[in-house]
Amino acid sequence: KQWYQRRVRGNAVETVPTSDSRRIRHESYSTPSSQVLEDKANKITALVRGYLTRTLMKSYKVQTHLKTIRDTKEILREAEEVEMSDADRAFINRLTVTLQQTKDKVYAIFLETSLTEQMSLIAHTRTARRELLVKEGKLVKPGSARKKIVKKSKQKRSKAWI
Repeated sequence: KQWYQRRVRGNAVETVPTSDSRRIRHESYSTPSSQVLEDKANKITALVRGYLTRTLMKSYKVQTHLKTIRDTKEILREAEEVEMSDADRAFINRLTVTLQQTKDKVYAIFLETSLTEQMSLIAHTRTARRELLVKEGKLVKPGSARKKIVKKSKQKRSKAWI
């Protein structure tokens, strides 16, 4: 591919081939092509979506559904090995329907739920875990350490006056 440079001489414009060294220097300072920018944007989008998916997988709602799916599959596997009455077959049919509905719910969380609702699921899980850690005493609420210090210093002052 030949690279050209436009020169203006008087009223005439002439197109002259450029040297390779000049072309290389010019390309090194050029902005990235739209394809490069698009590839980088796609990579960032993929990283964000991967993070969102992993975080959603850890949410309480999804974990509850996955536990239901595991337990139901286990019961269905055990039921295949045993002779069943009509009542047992009806129960197995209901379990199969429940299994499919639970799978559909998980599918809906990831593919049909809006991004806002997905983020609210993540936020709910985070606050619930934080509250659980505070309740167990493994995490101190922000500001509560300061309150404890102030309370102890007030108690010391009141004892000193007595």
